[in-house]
Amino acid sequence: MFCALLQERRPAGFEVLAEVPLSREPQRADFLLLRRRLDATAEDARVVRELWPRIRRDALVELKTRSSPLRRGDLSTLLGYGAQYAAMEHDRLGALSNLLLVLAVPGATPTLNEELEFLGAKLGASERGYAPLAGLVFPAYVMLLDEVSEADRDEVLAIFGRRGKVRAEARRWFHAHLWRREGIMEDVKIEELEGYDEVMVEMLASLPPEQRLAGLTPEQILSVLTPEQLRSLAEAIRRKLGD
Repeated sequence: MFCALLQERRPAGFEVLAEVPLSREPQRADFLLLRRRLDATAEDARVVRELWPRIRRDALVELKTRSSPLRRGDLSTLLGYGAQYAAMEHDRLGALSNLLLVLAVPGATPTLNEELEFLGAKLGASERGYAPLAGLVFPAYVMLLDEVSEADRDEVLAIFGRRGKVRAEARRWFHAHLWRREGIMEDVKIEELEGYDEVMVEMLASLPPEQRLAGLTPEQILSVLTPEQLRSLAEAIRRKLGD
């Protein structure tokens, strides 16, 4: 009835719509981090070590990577997640200051600047990869993965940034999760995960040639080469034999 009242008596230059969907996709935050004990410390943290102490009670984390970069509206979406979560956990949270919003990105981009301008927010100076976001109703940080991985000297975290190289420790970690399927990834279809192909290319590129070709027959190697690559290979073989 209230909708009917608005529609019937609205100004001529306005429109009234009812029951309007406000999202194109199901509202799911990437990660929810919970402080189970208020007196808990983070001395035993082995990744993003300086994030955990900043969490008063709960934290919503939205991850953007090279394969799924930050797009227009993503920071507003995270802010919307915060409002929905605060409404759902209103009594337990007790105050908005107990909910932290974290946008994890490889590094700052022009799109991030556009998002900040749209929301009227300001990005503070980064401290070891954690840049505070001022101007939002929630406490918030932008976690710059390149800077965090460098500050923490974390080879595994580095592969989620832009500068990451798959080094020995990262290869061991991926070997456990991709091939042995240990722990949380045991029942996950790795090949269907976003960014899988990109990471695999980087992993292969980090190996010496003899390891990359191990187990392949000459026929298998030749089958993936283009005619131009075959001609280059033939020329390289002729030069090698000539030497």
